[in-house]
Amino acid sequence: MATAISGFAQFIEHPGADAQGILHRSGLGTDPLEPSAPIALFSLCRAMDDAARCTQNDNFGLWFGHQFAPQSLGLLGYLATSSPNLGQALRNMVEYFPVYQQSSLLRLCEAQGICRLEYRLQDAAIASRRQDAELSLTQFCNVMRLALGPASLQRRLKEEKECFKQLIESIRRELAHTYLQEERLSISELSVRLGYTEVSTFSRAFMRWHGMSPRQWRELQRGLA
Repeated sequence: MATAISGFAQFIEHPGADAQGILHRSGLGTDPLEPSAPIALFSLCRAMDDAARCTQNDNFGLWFGHQFAPQSLGLLGYLATSSPNLGQALRNMVEYFPVYQQSSLLRLCEAQGICRLEYRLQDAAIASRRQDAELSLTQFCNVMRLALGPASLQRRLKEEKECFKQLIESIRRELAHTYLQEERLSISELSVRLGYTEVSTFSRAFMRWHGMSPRQWRELQRGLA
């Protein structure tokens, strides 16, 4: 829905980029949209990639999502923020997410008192997914902050020995697997898409995750295919 790009043009224009040009090139159009109007997920991802380039902000989706108020998500945001507790807020988001966004999956897994929120795109035509992943991550975090309160959220994250940096790393790790299966992407281009300024930094992170280099992992997967 068009609520996903609430404040998008203003956020692009703040550093001096051409918001109208980005919206036009992505296919979203430059005319104001009703909040409930449908928009193509492919176009939204394309717009965010373009915005990241034009604003010279590799973490565009992350920062756009950070300032995005849950109430701006329309009905989905209202259902989440009016829920009696965090658990119900997440369940409501999962139940009504298909109405808000197509070609994607949002799932809440609950086991032994621990909840895991899973999100992924299901549109194979969308190869570049980093900006969408980071936007979605921060939007979900904003909902949790509102439902829990800042102090409570920080305490819960500390109890689970989790932090925002680790959440970002887990997203990068998952995206790295997706990108490495795209043979047309070089390792250097892949590392840029994941937000690493140096290929060596990405290679060290990947070695820590899997005990092998990205190139070795790609060759191994190619042999298993």
